[in-house]
Amino acid sequence: LLTGNSLLGSDVSELIRQTSLLDNPIESTVIDWTTAFPCMDTGGFDVVVGNPPYDVLEKERGSPRSPHSLASVYLRSHPDYEAARGGKLNLFRCFMIRGLSLTRNGGAFSMIVPMAIMGDGSCTQTRTCVFSQLDDSIADCFPNKDRVNERVFVDAKLSTAIISGTKTEAQPEAAPIQIRVYGGCKAEDPIMSNVVRLADAQLVSPK
Repeated sequence: LLTGNSLLGSDVSELIRQTSLLDNPIESTVIDWTTAFPCMDTGGFDVVVGNPPYDVLEKERGSPRSPHSLASVYLRSHPDYEAARGGKLNLFRCFMIRGLSLTRNGGAFSMIVPMAIMGDGSCTQTRTCVFSQLDDSIADCFPNKDRVNERVFVDAKLSTAIISGTKTEAQPEAAPIQIRVYGGCKAEDPIMSNVVRLADAQLVSPK
């Protein structure tokens, strides 16, 4: 079992030296993926699954007094997270980008995230990055948030989606995405299903 900050890299030390965030304890919890996991030398993990935090790093949460201050500066400036940006920075998008980068080609990737990933304008870059690198991709969508007993997470009034697929080299925008919309929160609930392509989605949200 390894516990640590999975978003920040070892290069965060330089950022700490360049800023006033000198006493931030987060540096000691950074995971050096290459050192900790030899599989990174051969392309990454066979399987990456996750339920990342859905946390918006708003301006006040990135202030020097905030525990998120170092992460906020790092994630907004590091080139690895360019595809996670757009609107207010949300950690779930950063985790999707990080998780996909840790998955080997041919490996399985799956995360449950806010359903905003499917259509929100702030998620355009993340959506394009994720679906262009997944083959046989499926989006299992659970839009119900108003009926408490049928929410995926009872205490969270939030629509969610499980994004799954096989990591591959960058796909053309014609790669199909199977979308399954559930009436409730269970896999056996009735569904509506269709197939779209990334290029179709970009006609609706081109930027």
